[in-house]
Amino acid sequence: MRTVQIIAIILLGLYLIPTTLSLIAGGMALAQNGPNDSYTLGTFMGSLVVELVLLVIISRIFKALRRR
Repeated sequence: MRTVQIIAIILLGLYLIPTTLSLIAGGMALAQNGPNDSYTLGTFMGSLVVELVLLVIISRIFKALRRR
């Protein structure tokens, strides 16, 4: 079970990298275009939500690993 959790952390970490880059790019585009551009704002907020959800999942896996 421990190896499954470690593999899950690695896979989620690999997914976290492009999400972080998308969040940075969305923030840069948002700073350039302003909040009136709905596509840029939607992309930025979507990336932010995905990033936060992934961080919560990874932190819960780490807590489960630490308990054992």
